[in-house]
Amino acid sequence: YYHLAAGNLLSRLGRPGEGINQLEVVINGGALSAMPLRFRARAFADCGEAWRLLGEAPLASRYLAKAEAIQRQNRFVAELADFTLASKAKLETDPAVARACLTEAMVIQTECSTPVSRARSILLDARISGPGGGGRQQREILSKLMENTPVLARDDTLRRILLNWGSWIGGGP
Repeated sequence: YYHLAAGNLLSRLGRPGEGINQLEVVINGGALSAMPLRFRARAFADCGEAWRLLGEAPLASRYLAKAEAIQRQNRFVAELADFTLASKAKLETDPAVARACLTEAMVIQTECSTPVSRARSILLDARISGPGGGGRQQREILSKLMENTPVLARDDTLRRILLNWGSWIGGGP
């Protein structure tokens, strides 16, 4: 499990190439078959995200598809929404398809009562949608979510995003 955690951390620290090296140890080194399915799916999702960060869309898609298949078959819906669908949305070049991934993710996140994850999806959806894509509605949903979720209400970064919403969604100051 060390390599799985290290791969995820390195990718999130802006070192996705090193992250992939760690994740490949898990995926190709025989450890994967001994892991519970949930962790196998996470290894594939994390590897897909790392390849996405490196701009390698075909490899990213391949790994994300493997993660998604395991997650859907085994109903690991929270991980599907938080990791795989979010990465697929960021990878997608068609905004409508990306938003469909995020819509599915947000439905799951609402059903699973994961407001922090839902807030991340709303923020990504707003970015992908751009200035003409319903930003006002997304901002209102996010504001209400913050009112009902103390951890979000205390988030200084989220408050700054809301104060600078036009810049966040790409419409300038």
